[in-house]
Amino acid sequence: MAGAGSGTDDEALRLPGTAPGFRRHELRLAPGERRGLAEAQWRGVLVLLEHGSVELHCAQGTVLTLRQGAVFCFDGTGVRALHNPGPGPAVLVGWSR
Repeated sequence: MAGAGSGTDDEALRLPGTAPGFRRHELRLAPGERRGLAEAQWRGVLVLLEHGSVELHCAQGTVLTLRQGAVFCFDGTGVRALHNPGPGPAVLVGWSR
């Protein structure tokens, strides 16, 4: 695969299309955009931050900052809102059964 394993931060990690039995989710945040999010909407979804960075604003008042390439689940985070603090778009892609 071209570009695989090059280790440069400028390259977006892209996974192949969705396999049968899986559902693909995608969320794009413009620079500076903040969007409310119900954790239940993304329950059981494995998420890849494909591009940019995002802050997860949680119910307990904590803020988690994730960067491109982060793989995570919203389950148990208490996330209430997402914010893109970066100069470019943030793209979250997820897969669930």
